[in-house]
Amino acid sequence: MPAIDGPKMRDALKRLEVSAVAFGTLPPGQTYQRLVTVKNVGGFPLSGLSIFLGGTATAPYTLGSGCGPADLLPGASCDFFINANPTDPGTANSAANSTVLVTAGGAN
Repeated sequence: MPAIDGPKMRDALKRLEVSAVAFGTLPPGQTYQRLVTVKNVGGFPLSGLSIFLGGTATAPYTLGSGCGPADLLPGASCDFFINANPTDPGTANSAANSTVLVTAGGAN
């Protein structure tokens, strides 16, 4: 069995757990908010936590307040909000085409 050096072992143990979020069908004309929790379930600190909203259909979604950029110690978590403000009945049903990307580095 090949040996795993320190940095490779740390990379293997860095892990994020992100809670799922679903808005369902939303009537237009109101703003809706869902809480998302990001947790470091690995064994090493994660630095530079960043959160991005992307995909082919980000409207009517926006990122609200919360974590990032942040550092997460093992077992620590932070929360952020995703907001939806649909303007017509079909816009909030396009969540399958929206993505929230959470990235983080690690300890050297």
